[in-house]
Amino acid sequence: MAKSNIIKELATDACDIDTALNRLYLIATSINDIELSTWAKKELSGYKETDEVPNYRVVSTHLVGNFNVVGAGKIWTYTKAELPCVNSEILDKFKKRNLYLSVKTLSMAIKNDNAILIPLDMRLIPFLEEGTTISISAAYQEITNPTLQDTVQTIKNRLLDSLIYLENQFGCLDELDIDISQYKTDLIQKVHDDCAKIVLQGISVTNIVDSKISKSNLGRGNRQEKTTTVEIDPQITIEKKESDGWFSKIKKIFSRKK
Repeated sequence: MAKSNIIKELATDACDIDTALNRLYLIATSINDIELSTWAKKELSGYKETDEVPNYRVVSTHLVGNFNVVGAGKIWTYTKAELPCVNSEILDKFKKRNLYLSVKTLSMAIKNDNAILIPLDMRLIPFLEEGTTISISAAYQEITNPTLQDTVQTIKNRLLDSLIYLENQFGCLDELDIDISQYKTDLIQKVHDDCAKIVLQGISVTNIVDSKISKSNLGRGNRQEKTTTVEIDPQITIEKKESDGWFSKIKKIFSRKK
């Protein structure tokens, strides 16, 4: 059972995702987790077009537009309707889209039951019209409301998992400030790595091996050496003794698009 009110409020929708992200940002900053604080900040403010977005922000789209159809001496006019495009090259190119908007903008679109329309360059219109009897005046990539809902729910799930994980490691988070001076440096790095797995890779907190960090002034003197099972990959685990120094050696390297 969660102890922190910030977790309970997010889980029960008593606070919005924006508020919870701001709280996570403060916590991440207090533990010097640059990757986690950057993730929270980008979700709050939106991503730049030069940024590599997380996989859940690469979304499916539909081509829609304003166009006329001419036939049998008549003209039919359509507004923001699906384009009857037959150019497979164009269709393949616009099946996906990076979603750069802030979580607040996405949430507002969901609340108003809106889709998001991204205008296409007018120079593409001749290619969209190719092989059809339509005349296009405007074309868009449409991100539907259900797609937006899925994206925001994924953000919420990863945010919630990261807070639950941090509570498991440090206790109640409601002060929004964690004093890491009392914890071992290599184990704080493990927390950073685990949080990155949760928010960037989508690994559930239940699949992160529980190895609660201990304070630096504990565990001194004679004691039985502890063996810990660590998940390197969802399908691969290893067992290492603490004396092997594996905490400082294992670091997740994220592959990034070039």
